[in-house]
Amino acid sequence: MYFIQDTAIISAFREILSKNEPDISKSVLMQKQYSAIEPCGMKNPQSLAEAMSKAMAKISDRIIKDVYKCLDN
Repeated sequence: MYFIQDTAIISAFREILSKNEPDISKSVLMQKQYSAIEPCGMKNPQSLAEAMSKAMAKISDRIIKDVYKCLDN
């Protein structure tokens, strides 16, 4: 099996809304787009899965930090 793709690219959008704010224009506490790119070690499904996992770990770390920062304010 041969894969042309040698890079995992992940993108995610996260939004935090205040449920107690009746005005929707004021309810958005955070909106952010995240993305990460990780090279694959080899061109096979296992390497692609590993690269995707590493990319998602990077995004998850940034999301967690941003959520804590947002809720701390």
